[in-house]
Amino acid sequence: GPAESDPHPVEPEEDDAAQDAQPGKAVERMLRNLKSNAEAMISQSAKLKCLAALLPTLESGGHRTLIFSQGIRMMDLVEICILRKQKMKYLRIDGHTEIAARNERVRLFQTQPQSYTCMLLTTRVGGFGLNLTSADRVIILDPAWNPAVDMQAVDRAHRIGQDREVKTYRLVMSGLIEDKMFRLQVFKMGLTKTALETKQQQRYFTAEEIHGLFEWTDPAHGETRALLRHQHGIEDCAAQCDAPDEWLKAGPAVGLSSFSFLYSTLQGEQDDELAGAAPEVRLMKAKLKIAEDAAGKAAAARLVKEGSLTTAQQQLEKAAAEIKSATSARSTASEQLKRAQAALGQSKRQEGLVEKEVEKAQQSLEASAKRLAEAEAKRDLHDAEVTSGTDEARQGATALEEAETKLSKTLAQVEAELEKGSALEGSVAKIKAAQKAAARLAEADEAARRAREAASEEWDKALEIESRCAEHQTDMTLAMQGLAPSGSPPLKTLQSARRAAEKEKQTAEKAVAKISVSGSRAVERLNQAVAEIKSALNAVTSGLHGQSGEATQAYAKVLDGIGKELAEDWRSSRAAAEAAARGAANQRRAQRARLSSNSKAREETSRHAIVQRQYAKVMQNLEACRARTAEDEEALQTAQAAVAEAEGRERQQKRLRDDCKAAICDAKQCLKSARLAEKEATAERTSLYKHYAKADEGLKDALKFAKSAEQASAAERQKAIAAIKALRAEEYDANQVVEAYESKKRARQDQQDVA
Repeated sequence: GPAESDPHPVEPEEDDAAQDAQPGKAVERMLRNLKSNAEAMISQSAKLKCLAALLPTLESGGHRTLIFSQGIRMMDLVEICILRKQKMKYLRIDGHTEIAARNERVRLFQTQPQSYTCMLLTTRVGGFGLNLTSADRVIILDPAWNPAVDMQAVDRAHRIGQDREVKTYRLVMSGLIEDKMFRLQVFKMGLTKTALETKQQQRYFTAEEIHGLFEWTDPAHGETRALLRHQHGIEDCAAQCDAPDEWLKAGPAVGLSSFSFLYSTLQGEQDDELAGAAPEVRLMKAKLKIAEDAAGKAAAARLVKEGSLTTAQQQLEKAAAEIKSATSARSTASEQLKRAQAALGQSKRQEGLVEKEVEKAQQSLEASAKRLAEAEAKRDLHDAEVTSGTDEARQGATALEEAETKLSKTLAQVEAELEKGSALEGSVAKIKAAQKAAARLAEADEAARRAREAASEEWDKALEIESRCAEHQTDMTLAMQGLAPSGSPPLKTLQSARRAAEKEKQTAEKAVAKISVSGSRAVERLNQAVAEIKSALNAVTSGLHGQSGEATQAYAKVLDGIGKELAEDWRSSRAAAEAAARGAANQRRAQRARLSSNSKAREETSRHAIVQRQYAKVMQNLEACRARTAEDEEALQTAQAAVAEAEGRERQQKRLRDDCKAAICDAKQCLKSARLAEKEATAERTSLYKHYAKADEGLKDALKFAKSAEQASAAERQKAIAAIKALRAEEYDANQVVEAYESKKRARQDQQDVA
């Protein structure tokens, strides 16, 4: 095959574990680094060249093939250089394949014969426990040190359900280490068959030949195949059946040998040797053979019964260990069940407590909502009162303005009429006095109007300051009760703002009181001016009535009418002023009441928000408790299932223990019978030997020869059994080949030095 070293490294080397973690990647990198393609790689490898011709031939013949290899790299070469290149459908199982994926790929290979014709497997993973009876051809790319490993791999196709003839191809490089490993396999399997079948097998290799495994051999002269050809001839049946001439000639193949002939017995029974012996000797040998066979069968039966007893005892020990494990698991599960029950009880108690808290929070929330609704209803009522008071004050102000306008017009008429009568003789002084009184009335009316407007402005300022003061008081109250929303100023800031608002409120109240006094004085002066104008008009009218003349009397009549009209307008103006004052007072009273209700509504809104948050938190705690309760209930169910499973497992193992005890009793009885039968057979054989020991010299010699042959056969069996035990206990050492080669080389060099 191609060398795996890289004379021109392009990328840093990786360790084997990292490369094996990605099957195929290492080989692809190697091909890139070697600047080779699949065709070049096939041309350098006899095995790849052989497979490139063999696999398509098998596929065209309707055969399905299992390809086993010891390592992943060889599988990668086959996959990349042959299967992918020839577009063959295949599956692969190696150490990196998950258990579930292995089962799925086995199912696909077994149930879809038209979809997949090949399966790549590593010997360690795919050689045990799999049933691949849909394949009838097996290819082993490289031999193992232990022949049982390769036999296990081949047995994947030799399973119950196989309905076709299975053939196995072992690709062995002639003269190289694989050839020597194959020879070692043949040697080991010969020992095994000798021990198990108690027949003398053909010895292919002597001790010297086994030592020769570690010596260099020319690949063109395969010693193993030459030895087989010398003893069995050339067998090309497999080649003739599957692909005559094509695949065998595809690569530099030395030849083909039949593996089935390797363990056939060449030194069989020579019955014709007894043909010339005396009848007594033939009879003795026949009886001795019968006795020996009976003794051997009895011994074998005893060994089988002892094995059955040992197996039953081992199963009993295993059942006892499983019972102990199941008991421990049941105890652990019971403890977990107790803990789960305790946790569930605690969760339910906690859930009950939280439900009570939720009930209290629900009641608090309902009470808070009720108080908030009452406060909002009261605020809405005060809003309506403020609206009504505002409308009343607006109507009063409108009526007052109309009355004052009419009064001003009437006063202007009075002044005009007085100006007309200033030319009348005898009343000039009285008319001038009336004109002065009218001028004073006009001034007093204007002063009263300005005082009323100033009072209204001061009242508006005072109400605004009072509203701000109430707002600061509410903020401070909420902060002191812990009801302030997030982001509110600190309590000290609120207290300072409230004190400043209180000072402004006091100042505004003083200003309102002062302007109220000024307004009262202006009203008094207005009343006095009205009285003066009335008196002056009466004086003028009285003087004019004492004079004669038609014009004078007409003028007196006009003044008298205007005076009455002025008095009537004055009364209307006073009534309108009182109504406007009442409307303004009602408006201010409603506004103050609304300030109080607004503060109360704000407090209740904040309290309700806090109660809502508390209720939401309690509900969240309740949901968390319910979730914990559900988890604890699930854990309880899991613990109950674990207890039931552990109890069932314990009962099952106890039944198995009882069955094992019964089997041990039966095995002991059978072993007792087998030992008795063996004892009887041995006694019969001993008696027969003693009988013929007293015979003549010819029979004695034949008896002596039979005894020696029996002893030799027994010795061979003992050696074979010891060899099998040694082989089973053998562990592969990667350095054993190198050490054996160095040892052989040193021995040969010592011989040359001595020579």
